[in-house]
Amino acid sequence: MSQNINVYTDTAHLEQKIDQLVFKIYDFTEEEIQIVESSID
Repeated sequence: MSQNINVYTDTAHLEQKIDQLVFKIYDFTEEEIQIVESSID
């Protein structure tokens, strides 16, 4: 079985969903989320 994988696919929306799940799992506060997000940009 072969799959064509597009390495140029925009995954930003998936990354954002993963981030939100991690924040929820670890019970981050809004302040903590802002600190993390500002350090990524």
